[in-house]
Amino acid sequence: MIRAIPICAVLVALAACSNSQKIDPMQQVGPDPVLPKVNEPVLLPRTNLPSVVGWKKGELPTVPAGFEIKPMATGLMSPRSVYPLANGDILVVQSLKGGKEPIERLKNPFFDLIFGSAHATSEKGPTNRITLLRDANGDGTPELQSVLIDHLNSPFGIVLVGDDLYVAETDKITRFPFIPGQTQTLPLAIYTFTQVPGGDAQALRLSLVAVVLSIAALAASEWLTRRATESQRDDQR
Repeated sequence: MIRAIPICAVLVALAACSNSQKIDPMQQVGPDPVLPKVNEPVLLPRTNLPSVVGWKKGELPTVPAGFEIKPMATGLMSPRSVYPLANGDILVVQSLKGGKEPIERLKNPFFDLIFGSAHATSEKGPTNRITLLRDANGDGTPELQSVLIDHLNSPFGIVLVGDDLYVAETDKITRFPFIPGQTQTLPLAIYTFTQVPGGDAQALRLSLVAVVLSIAALAASEWLTRRATESQRDDQR
């Protein structure tokens, strides 16, 4: 009890140093907003976190007359961005902070506390993956929903360049061979077979296919490079 008194005194002192300026939020908009004084000492900045409220069953946003809206996919944990493909498929990037930062700072525990409060409803279920949605008939309801890439490290940015899908994770950029129309990448398909009893043989076959395709791609690239070099030499002659 005696130890708690100094702690409470410190908290009261810190609270007294927080932002005490009372400004009407409506005065902070427009061409001439009222700004707080910059010379006021602030040790505990005011942090207002909105309460997370999900959509109730049957509840939908209001849209203009002539438009229709309905959920395309539900039950996705922490979806952050979507990426449409040319064939109509939709890639949904699901991302949530997992492990610790490479460099721990003093502010990280406080950041984790605020982040966890803001994303409390997104921490249940699998995430850090890319989910593929396919709506073949265009009615707004996907007939197919599959995990395209799994076990990523807080992915966010994604782009398809040629036959390669680039995914920006929190610590690296990963390239996945991908052809629009696939529902799983080859590495994920191999991993899926290894998790199924008796699927090791199929996983081995896919691994051999991946090795053969890699060798063929390297051989083709080497052959094209040599042809280009020989053509340049002929032109110089």
